[in-house]
Amino acid sequence: GVKDAADVPKISEKNAISEHVLPLVLSFVFLLALMYFSMGKMFGFPMPYWYIGNENVLVAGLLQFFLMLPVVYINRGYYSRGFKAAFHGGPNMDTLIAVGSGAAILHGIIVLFRMAYFAGNGGIALAADAGKHLYFESAAMILTLVSLGKFLEKRAKGKAGDAIEKLMQLRP
Repeated sequence: GVKDAADVPKISEKNAISEHVLPLVLSFVFLLALMYFSMGKMFGFPMPYWYIGNENVLVAGLLQFFLMLPVVYINRGYYSRGFKAAFHGGPNMDTLIAVGSGAAILHGIIVLFRMAYFAGNGGIALAADAGKHLYFESAAMILTLVSLGKFLEKRAKGKAGDAIEKLMQLRP
């Protein structure tokens, strides 16, 4: 049959929502793995033998860095929109997200270099101490939770639109 014009936006809204499900799920998968490795020891979770101990501190730091990268890649739109808006003189919420998560990433990279320097010069204890100040999980958490919020907002808007459409159909 012939589709009503009101059906077209509804279909595209559902497609837009479903497009965001896979990136959101992938972000959460990598975030959970990152949280396990960055904070699991604090909660008494069992850690693999190759991850624990001062001699493996660089392995731990690099693993956290590489678990954060997919989350950053999946949510790279915040950086492009945020920095673009900032450079055009109109910073917005994406700018705040990009700066916040970007600062955590930059700090973590600096700490990784400090860890490598200390480890290379025989200061394994100093490298292990520096490794306590990696914040890659913070960057991934910011991006993932904001993406979750935007997903829930789109879903709520879609449901509100459906409810309004049903109300309009009740008109005489």
